[in-house]
Amino acid sequence: MQPSAPFRDREFNGTTLLEEWAELRSGGETPLSVASAVLSLRQARAPSRSPAPDPKSRLSQWVAGARAGSPALATLVARWIPRVRSELDTEALLAHLERLALVGELVDGGRRA
Repeated sequence: MQPSAPFRDREFNGTTLLEEWAELRSGGETPLSVASAVLSLRQARAPSRSPAPDPKSRLSQWVAGARAGSPALATLVARWIPRVRSELDTEALLAHLERLALVGELVDGGRRA
């Protein structure tokens, strides 16, 4: 089984990744804040927590809680929610967010050097 089409697009982790990092950076996000958000999202998926009925609901709940502290990241995740169809899509989105944190560190680290 594979993730849905938007999560298989070859630009999902190419040009899209770079554009999204620029958007997050201009919104005040750091690689660390993105990495922390991924951990938070992964914990929200843990079965020991009160699970929402589907992946979209869990992501939406996270976005609602994150809007105040990380509005740019919450907006980005909210934009992807309508495309999520399964847990595989959720995992692909989380992997994408992890890559965003790595790209941010590489891009911003290069600027500091």
